[in-house]
Amino acid sequence: MKKAAGEYKEAASGDERRKKRDNERKIKGAVNEDRNGDRLRCKGGDSEEREQKRWQRARERQTDPLERTERENRENRENRENRENRERERDEAAVPLGSSLCGQTATITTKREEEKKRSKRRREKKQRRREARDEEKKRSKRRREEKQRSKRRREEKKRSKRRREEKKRSREEEKQEKQEKQEKKRREEEKQRSKRRREAEKKRRREAEKQEKKRRREEEKQEKKRRREAREEEKRRREAREAEKKRSKRRREEEKQKKKRSKRRREEEKQEKKRRREEEKKEAAARDSQRALHN
Repeated sequence: MKKAAGEYKEAASGDERRKKRDNERKIKGAVNEDRNGDRLRCKGGDSEEREQKRWQRARERQTDPLERTERENRENRENRENRENRERERDEAAVPLGSSLCGQTATITTKREEEKKRSKRRREKKQRRREARDEEKKRSKRRREEKQRSKRRREEKKRSKRRREEKKRSREEEKQEKQEKQEKKRREEEKQRSKRRREAEKKRRREAEKQEKKRRREEEKQEKKRRREAREEEKRRREAREAEKKRSKRRREEEKQKKKRSKRRREEEKQEKKRRREEEKKEAAARDSQRALHN
């Protein structure tokens, strides 16, 4: 406590002082609970050491119960070993070698062993009681937790039931609203379908009239095209006949010229033959005259 009070003076700000004061109150309450319930076993050592151990235990009570139990067992074991060492040192110091009590060393040792056994039995008994208390605490905690779970389950069932009922009511309302919307939508759709049918019929008639006009225009156009093509075809045939006449006339002229050329060539050949015969006659006459001269 003095140490904690001294720490207040070292705090720098009011917030830190308030925080330390709150922590001290919590720890002090834990110390009182520890003293009233499971007493602190901090025997041995001076008062300051005991005070520090009490403060340490009070802080450690804020931790997990299993860890606290293990830590207490470990500290008790260390305290027991320290106490036994101190007792042994005290006995050895009380019976120095060569004194009149040397003959009673065996008796003192026996008593000390018996005291150790009794202390060990007491410690074991306390340990068993402590373990039984811890186990009972665990069972109580499990029972409380099971009760809490059961309570939460019951409350959850009630909430689930309310949610299901609310959901069912909401579904019914949604279903009714959906049916009304569907009926309204159906009437609107029927109205729109009727409107679309009228529009479609009107559009179909306009389209039919338009297509009929287009068909007539196309037929007239095709008829004009057909007559134009017929005129062009007649013109082509007439031009073809004229061209054929010209070609026939040209062929006749060519045949006529060819015949003339053939006749002229025959005449020339005839004249050439006649000339060669004349020359042959002259040559033959010359040879005859030459032979006559030689003879």
